[in-house]
Amino acid sequence: MLVNFAHPVTPEQLVGLRAETGIWVAEVIKVDVHFDDDRGFAEQISEIVDAAGLSEDDWQTLPLIVNVPAFAYIAAGLIAEVHGRAGHFPSILRLRRAPEDNTRFLFAELLKLQDIRNQARQRR
Repeated sequence: MLVNFAHPVTPEQLVGLRAETGIWVAEVIKVDVHFDDDRGFAEQISEIVDAAGLSEDDWQTLPLIVNVPAFAYIAAGLIAEVHGRAGHFPSILRLRRAPEDNTRFLFAELLKLQDIRNQARQRR
């Protein structure tokens, strides 16, 4: 399952994800993300994660991929919120511009944040 907090994920991007990782995304949950600069971001982040409609058990047991918004403050807070609900860091989708058309984005890689964190702990 892919929880999308960013621009719509295209069928082409999902095909690229499957071709590169072998992961079949059976469902995409689209969450609209619009932030009010006059309100605290922490509360709004909690609200958009709630809007995904996943239960406590879902966050902790489903194999989830998260597509984070491009705005760094929101993305960082969203990762912290998801970690708090899931008990681990999620894998996140990274897209890249198509070389022949910079208006299109292609699947680039799946960043397994928990693996990155675990590897970093070994460098302490």
